[in-house]
Amino acid sequence: MHMLTKLRPYVHTFLKEASKMFEMYIYTMGERSYALEMAKLLDPERVYFSSRVISQADCTQRHQKGLDVVLGQESAVLILDDTESVWQKHKDNLILMERYHFFASSCRQFGFNCKSLSELKSDESEPDGALATVLKVLQRIHSMFFDPELGDDFSGRDVRQVVKRVRKDVLKGCKIVFSRVFPTRFQAENHHLWRMAEQLGATCATELDPSVTHVVSTDAGTEKSRWALQEKKFLVHPGWIEAANYFWQKQPEENFPVAAVPEDVGTAGALRAIAHHLTANDILVVSGDLVCDVSPGAVAAAHRRHGAAVTAMLCSVPVSGPLESGSSSGKDKTKKPGCCNIIGLDPTKQFLLYIATGPEIERDIRVQKSILRAVGQMEIRADLMDAHLYAFKRAVLQEVLDQKDAFQSLQQDVLPYLVRSQLRSELSLNGAPHTEENGHDKVVPGINQVMLSQLLAKTSTPSFHELYAMGPNGSAPVRRTHKCCVYIASQDKYCARLNSIQAFSDINRDVIGEASHLSGYSFSAQNNIIHPSAELGSKTTVGQNCMLGEGSQLGDKCSVKRSVIGRHCRIGSNVKVVNSVVMNHVTISDGCSIQGSVICSNAQLQERVVLKDCQVGAGFVVTSGSEYKGEFLAKKER
Repeated sequence: MHMLTKLRPYVHTFLKEASKMFEMYIYTMGERSYALEMAKLLDPERVYFSSRVISQADCTQRHQKGLDVVLGQESAVLILDDTESVWQKHKDNLILMERYHFFASSCRQFGFNCKSLSELKSDESEPDGALATVLKVLQRIHSMFFDPELGDDFSGRDVRQVVKRVRKDVLKGCKIVFSRVFPTRFQAENHHLWRMAEQLGATCATELDPSVTHVVSTDAGTEKSRWALQEKKFLVHPGWIEAANYFWQKQPEENFPVAAVPEDVGTAGALRAIAHHLTANDILVVSGDLVCDVSPGAVAAAHRRHGAAVTAMLCSVPVSGPLESGSSSGKDKTKKPGCCNIIGLDPTKQFLLYIATGPEIERDIRVQKSILRAVGQMEIRADLMDAHLYAFKRAVLQEVLDQKDAFQSLQQDVLPYLVRSQLRSELSLNGAPHTEENGHDKVVPGINQVMLSQLLAKTSTPSFHELYAMGPNGSAPVRRTHKCCVYIASQDKYCARLNSIQAFSDINRDVIGEASHLSGYSFSAQNNIIHPSAELGSKTTVGQNCMLGEGSQLGDKCSVKRSVIGRHCRIGSNVKVVNSVVMNHVTISDGCSIQGSVICSNAQLQERVVLKDCQVGAGFVVTSGSEYKGEFLAKKER
């Protein structure tokens, strides 16, 4: 057997002290030969384990460990392991330990995108490391199990109950609310962090109140996170709970801060603020206003396949505008595509050669000659838009953000810069020498002249970047380049940006129409969604592609067409709602007509209000008999 093994600090002291309290076994899913070698390394004198070594061949279940091969009652057995999944039947006996990642290969094997202890030229502390911490837990459990005050009868004692009591002391007295930690529509009580916190003795809740002590979040900008800061409660990263679980004691909250991004620093500035949290080789940046069914994994796969510095997802420009706004003008009834970007692509449609956004769209297109010479031809597209989903090589992104401190926007600054400079890269991370010297290509001496043929042997279609970088006669690269790639979403995918009131209306209509699969709901035979708790009055109709939320009530003779009505709304009689979005807890009185409008939560419309193409702000009251067209109605800020 050939294997490099490093003993964890404090292991000899741990074994010596633990052996005074327990009869110890080695239990591994490895082969017998491996198990015996590890036993010899840990216990050369066979003082601690003797012949109590269990390996894969001894297991009675495939890929699972069990106590049926241990000589001892389950109620008196403790397990130390770094893998919970192999103990499905005995989790109550388990004390989960943090893995020891000394070698880089260990980090790779278990999918940790971080440097190993050996790479950091560091190691665990003996007095404060994982083994010293676990030893204290074992000593406490042992002391409680054999408490003299309980008498000499051990038959009714169960170490699993002792473990639960010890664990529940860790976060005793903490009341936790989670913010933007669980996936959308995930049952919070079923999430492993919620269950872990409760096992550690904390109380978990979904709503804020003065008794809450901790808000757990990954984003300091959420409403609950801001409340925690305002009310001087603890705002901590989810790692705070996991660390408490590993160390069996509440950790200092200041060691688990939530990244706070300053206001008005742009997307580039936001990434600068959290740069120290980014450890993976490649990172995905997704705009919070993107609504799509494209798998981010597909973008990441294309990015890695090309070895790109950046890969931007492009999608078809969505059509915009109401289909049935009720306007008399014919042009208002047609949804029209806009123009978001001017995109330049290579013939293979894999590489981004040019991008214009914002005011640049109206200017003349200026393309670098070097790009055209290298690629041969370029396809100009105005029917595609930047979806604001990017895959970046982390080292490249961080270098750009460090060097270009004036850059604020990924879309308007970082991406265009990378596209412009891809054939004259200023990035130091690509390894090739700089491009020209005195107007001539500089050839590096002593390099194999058949590099081009080797490149061609690896791939039948080398990119123009690779060909452009080559020196004369296929010599080693003399120019530094980086690749800017695209992933173009197919036509059958839904992709839209929720970045305007019009887009908000369009997407809401789409989600109850052509993109109904995004809603997560099952449509009725009438092709609409009416919550079972909603109430409809006499002769009230809810048409196709409509949604009526939980607890909402509609009076008699109402008509709802191509609209979304949220939760707990109160709508009177003879109300017409067409092509509109009505949010939660809205009150609409008798005789109102709403077309092509957005009504925000808690707004009130009194009798006979007529709205067309309007937005009504949260909590605003529209007085009786008012008529508005194309207005923004909101409370005045004091």
